[in-house]
Amino acid sequence: SAMDDDLKALKLNKGIMELVDLDRQEDIIKYFKDKVPRYFPGGSAPNTMLACAGKGARLAIVGVGESFQVDTLRMMIMKQLTLMGSWIYNIGLHDEFVDFVLKKDLPLEKLITHRFCIEQGPEAFKLFDSGKTGKVIFTWENNSD
Repeated sequence: SAMDDDLKALKLNKGIMELVDLDRQEDIIKYFKDKVPRYFPGGSAPNTMLACAGKGARLAIVGVGESFQVDTLRMMIMKQLTLMGSWIYNIGLHDEFVDFVLKKDLPLEKLITHRFCIEQGPEAFKLFDSGKTGKVIFTWENNSD
């Protein structure tokens, strides 16, 4: 699999936690820099994400799955992490939602009326609460509309 190929390329052993120095950490980050992210819902992904995050990292979790197995608050404070969380809908309804959008040929581009960078959260929520928007999207990039 691609993950196994990544581990092999990085000369890391599957299922073994390794302590790495700063130079090795930079090599690993450089390796993944231009890779397309892969998403794996549930399981230990949130725990692994928190454990692997470097000091000051910005993280996002969409949805809720298994309970965290780590002392989340302590880890966030010690590593000075920024965590953005969002719950959208029950994943079991995903296919039904997609089918509805496709059958109705909904113009998604027109339904999304505003994009905000995450730092504009208070402004975005205030505008959304006013009822004067369509769908609003948060991004990590600074590209507000």
